Amino acid sequence: MTFITGAFTATYAGYPLGSTEEGFEQITSRVQEEIRVDQYRGVLDGVFQGIDMQLRMVLMELDLQGVRRLLWPYDHNSNTNYAEGHGWVGPIGKLMSSMAAPLVLTPCAGTTAKTVGNSQTGGVLNAITFHRCVLAAESTSIRYSSSLRKYPVTLQVLPLLSNEELVAPTCDTFLQYYSIT
Repeated sequence: MTFITGAFTATYAGYPLGSTEEGFEQITSRVQEEIRVDQYRGVLDGVFQGIDMQLRMVLMELDLQGVRRLLWPYDHNSNTNYAEGHGWVGPIGKLMSSMAAPLVLTPCAGTTAKTVGNSQTGGVLNAITFHRCVLAAESTSIRYSSSLRKYPVTLQVLPLLSNEELVAPTCDTFLQYYSIT
């Protein structure tokens, strides 16, 4: 029996995210059309229609460029100075994928998350890369008070298409939400 523990460091668009309150939580939901019939009033079967994936975290270091970019992806200036771009929203109608960036989780050395955390091989885990992440549609909140500022964030993980066709996926298209190395 092996218990896997250990903290992770993270980058967003190549910039560090700093400290988190309790790490990172991956939420995966199955999307399905339920098959119900009147005679039984229950679910008899279902048609699998994909998955929805999100990542949750509570960030604590607003002065880091990765955190600023993650919290305000709406304007091209948001990855420069915090005061330049935050509060501004660029033109509407942009695809969410155009505002998305990779989030890479790297396990800290000397932990079982690093040494046996690779679920694909049972060996060393170097990184988990969520290829396209963007702030989810739900609200974010920032408390302005004398308390420590914490930034609870939910990211929507957008898939990559196996055949690189964004507009018209074919029947043999597969979606990749993350990769493990």
